[in-house]
Amino acid sequence: MAATGTVSVSQNAWTAIKALSYCHNIRITENRGASGYPNGDFLIAKPVGMDPGGIGGQPSSGARIQSGASYTFNAPQGKFNIGQIVGYVQMVPNVTTSFDLDEDAA
Repeated sequence: MAATGTVSVSQNAWTAIKALSYCHNIRITENRGASGYPNGDFLIAKPVGMDPGGIGGQPSSGARIQSGASYTFNAPQGKFNIGQIVGYVQMVPNVTTSFDLDEDAA
């Protein structure tokens, strides 16, 4: 069974994306029902300095993703564990919006 969730994202602060279930990938997309959709480009970053259990870690420098697009975090080996930080997201414009998370079933 695939898991889904929502996370609030704003500018000037990295928001951690965490696995909700055991999965191979997690796709994030700005919520189409968000006020002002699409609200602008966003940055994604993968964690660096993380221990093998997926705890800790800081965002790497971010890659810019076009407004309205989605991004998929893929498990580097096998699958993500429940609660593991898979990446980070931050808005480029000065807005706060929500992103939907869609996971595949592992």
